[in-house]
Amino acid sequence: MLAHSHAMWLSEEEQIIMRYLTVIGEVGASAREICRKAATKNAWKENERWAYPPLSSLKDKKLIETTPAGNYRIPPPEDEDEEEAKKTKT
Repeated sequence: MLAHSHAMWLSEEEQIIMRYLTVIGEVGASAREICRKAATKNAWKENERWAYPPLSSLKDKKLIETTPAGNYRIPPPEDEDEEEAKKTKT
């Protein structure tokens, strides 16, 4: 999994989000849902938007993506055929 290879460069909050999105799967989760369910209730009570900065960072690192519905998810693995097509185009 991609998250494991980059775990040493991820903040604690980013790691919490990546673990949560791994469990949620392909459908993903909204930023609000991640804020409420990925960490403890105390984190939610202290700051209802705690996950927003780490989500932005993870998206910048291309470790997560947004779905057409606006949910965040871990990108599905690319097919080998798609990878080969990309290599031949460059």
